[in-house]
Amino acid sequence: MPDKPEDDVATRAENRLLSEKQLQQWLIPDEYWHELLRLETEEQLLDLQIPDIYLARILDYFYPTALESLQNQPEFKLEADLVKFAKITGFLLHIELMNSTFREENC
Repeated sequence: MPDKPEDDVATRAENRLLSEKQLQQWLIPDEYWHELLRLETEEQLLDLQIPDIYLARILDYFYPTALESLQNQPEFKLEADLVKFAKITGFLLHIELMNSTFREENC
C-alpha cells in the first residue's frame, strides 16, 4: 500500500535542515526560502549564494558564539560616546556660526 501524501510531507519536513518558522524568526527574506528549505546538511548551506548577513544569522544558530568569548569582548558605553559626539557637534556648529558671522562682516 503506498504511503499517504501527508506521510511524505512529514518525512520531507523531518529531513530539512531549516524550517519556515526559523527563517521567519531570523528575518530571512522570502526570496531565499526555497533554496534554504531544500537543504539537508550544514555543508550545503555554505554552497548557497545568499548575502553574508543572512548566512551569518543561520550559521550563528548552528555554531553559537562561546559565552567566554562574549564575556571577553569590549563593552561600549553608548551614553559616553553620545556625550562626546554632542560636544564635538556643538563645537563644530559654534565654529560654523563664527565663520558665517566673520564672512558677513568682512564681505
